[in-house]
This record gives sequence, C-alpha cells and structure tokens, in this order.
Amino acid sequence: CPYRRQPRARRGIATCTRPLVGAGQQQQLLGDWLAYHKLIGVDHAFIYDGDGSVGAVLGNDGIAAPAAEVTHIGEFPRRFGRRLSGLYDSFWRKVGGNACVETLQVNHCLSLAKSAGYEWLVYVRGIDKFLHSDTEKRSPGFLARFLRRRPDNQSLFLLHRRDCGGVDAQLLQATSTSSTSASTSAPIAAVFAAFTGCEPREDAAGPGRDVSWVPAMRPGRALSTFPNYPVAHNASRPPFVHIRHMRAQHFVRAFEEGGVYGPRNYDNFDRTKGSHFTELDRGMSWAAPLVRPATT
Repeated sequence: CPYRRQPRARRGIATCTRPLVGAGQQQQLLGDWLAYHKLIGVDHAFIYDGDGSVGAVLGNDGIAAPAAEVTHIGEFPRRFGRRLSGLYDSFWRKVGGNACVETLQVNHCLSLAKSAGYEWLVYVRGIDKFLHSDTEKRSPGFLARFLRRRPDNQSLFLLHRRDCGGVDAQLLQATSTSSTSASTSAPIAAVFAAFTGCEPREDAAGPGRDVSWVPAMRPGRALSTFPNYPVAHNASRPPFVHIRHMRAQHFVRAFEEGGVYGPRNYDNFDRTKGSHFTELDRGMSWAAPLVRPATT
C-alpha cells in the first residue's frame, strides 16, 4: 500500500476507517468526517473501501483531502483472494457489515501507522462517529492536546460510544420554513449539528451497555488490535477514558441519505428510536462553521 511518509512534525495522530461501501452516496458525510477530524488534530487518515467507491469521490467538491493527509486503500477485501472476497460480499448482503475482514483490516492499518511513525492511532472505524469531549476547550486541536497530556504509561486506552439521533429542534424549524430544503440533495447541516438529541451520557458508559468501543494506542506499544480493543505487548488491560473527557458520538441516522446503503439493522435495540434521545448535546456546534465554511 503506497503512502508518503510525512515529516516528523506531521506524524502525530492517524486514524482509519473500516472498509466503506457506496462512498459516492455518502460524499458529504465523508467530507465532513475528514474535515472535522483534521480540525481537532488528526494528521492523517487511512481510508479503506470495500467496493472501489472511495477513489472516485476523494478530491471532489466537499472532500478536502490532500494526498499528504489521506491514504486510500481501495477494494481491501479483494486483496485476500476470491474465497474471502466472496465471503465478504455474502456477509455484506445478509448482515450489512465488515465483520469478516475488520480484524484483518484494523491490523493492516496499525502496521501502516507503525511504519509511518505516527505517535497515536485512533480507530474511529465508521464515518458516522465523531470524537468529542465535554471537558476539553472547544477549539481546533483539542484531540491533539488531549493526547499530548497522556502519561507515558498510558499507551493504550478505550473510548466509549454515545448514540445520538434526535433531530435538532432549531434546525428542524429552520428547514420547515425553507422553500429550498426539499430540493437540496446534500444534507442541510453536518450530522453533529443536525442530530443533537442523544442518549443519556452516563447510560452510554454503563456496564454491558455497548462493546463498540473506540481503541486508541501508541502504535509502537501495541502488539495487535481488535476493532474495539487494543492488545499490549504485556497483555495489560487498557483503561477506559471517562466518557466526559473523550468519546465517540455515534450519529445513528448519519447514513439515511445513503439510498441502498442507508438502512442500518441492529439486533435487539432500535438505536434510531427517538425516545432514546433524551439529552440535548450541542457541544459540537462550534465546529460547524469551520467544517462547512461556505454553507454555514
């Protein structure tokens, strides 16, 4: 996988996605995700796809992704031969996910981060998840500041995920009075501004509530990683960061604009049910005009 090794000053934080499918239908979401995480301090994103769709949208309007900041790994499942590629296709059609290749993929990304010399790798995983903090100063670079303060003995840790899916009341009122909103193909606002109704924050960190954690690690200190759990060389257990200090806001309705790839199925918990989202969280609103300066 060719990539450019960046100068040391730009080898702070890397992130990567699981293989994306139907990226052309999610162009604005991908653009917002890249712009936001660059804004908070991510230096490089390794963007994987499962169907070759990402390459066609990188560089298009709304995707501000210079080659020095993004490495695209195209059609990742096809690199493992016909059998695994076929299993991937079958799994996607029947279940709707990447589970059969995700562990291989996240370790591929970890290897790239190691060889590229990045200080930190955060496996955010889906472009419907955005990192957020209640305690860091809400300004550009807050993720970099947070990671710089990690003690040397805290080389691997876990972030909780919090579901958000309640439509922002102010946005809903604005769009209901707009005569042009119905004819606009792109979402009228970034997902973190559109869906400010969230599940109770402390519930999201409750025992047994969710295992879709976001792993963060110093690549050189990680032996390997699962999509939700990094493995240290000494097999020590990674601690959780308190959900107030850093978490992944999971926008469960982020893919609704995505046509055939939009519907999301969850086992026994309807994550899109509006009654779950009882807390208002507009803590990410500061970033909206910086992520979409021309439209905000």
